[in-house]
Amino acid sequence: MNFRKLFSENIFFYKLYYKFYLQRKNKKRRKIKKIINDNALVFSTGYQRSGNTFLAFILAEVINKERLVSHLHKIAPIKIALKKGLYVVVVVRNPNESISSAYLKYHEMHNVKMETKINNKILTKLINDYYSFNKYFLINKEKVLLIDFNNLIKDTNFVVKDILKFINIDIAENLDENIQKSINNYIKKKSLKNTIGSSLPSEEKEALKSLIKKHVLKNQKFNECIDLYDKLKYRFV
Repeated sequence: MNFRKLFSENIFFYKLYYKFYLQRKNKKRRKIKKIINDNALVFSTGYQRSGNTFLAFILAEVINKERLVSHLHKIAPIKIALKKGLYVVVVVRNPNESISSAYLKYHEMHNVKMETKINNKILTKLINDYYSFNKYFLINKEKVLLIDFNNLIKDTNFVVKDILKFINIDIAENLDENIQKSINNYIKKKSLKNTIGSSLPSEEKEALKSLIKKHVLKNQKFNECIDLYDKLKYRFV
């Protein structure tokens, strides 16, 4: 039995994880509590390194941030959110971009030096996670709003307006101005700690990602990720 999958996808076991495992002051616990018990309105999510932080930062400025939950990269909390009637917004990014970026983030989070030789065990896990996470939205595409990462970055105002329509919130007259202000604040904040695990692009990151991408392409499971991504694209905002 795959216990990792069970606790990440099954509502009952995920609630046990929330109730008995997470410490009271754990940041993730507070987010889960907002879904289960509190007055959340929007659940913003996506596979890691798909623009989640960027979108959540902007949405926190244009709606009440206390009604926004983000960054719980598991299926179970999404099921809980849908069951409670929350609006679920999902950002989807090209698999090679997400996976290669997630590989860099893994090294930063675990304080592991980025080596020349790729760790295929970690890479395979990230590829499998991308597929299993996004597969859920192919099956439940009518229940969520799928956002294209590229559109989010290149035409942020358009995407945010579509999200506001989806969650039935009126568009304010000064929305464009507020969005641009949020983008500027986001860039300023992230620039203070621009590392290989940062969400901001850099020449160093792109050079490392190009190495990782070559190995991603060789993985047998990656073709399934591409096929899944192509199917999801037809539903994108």
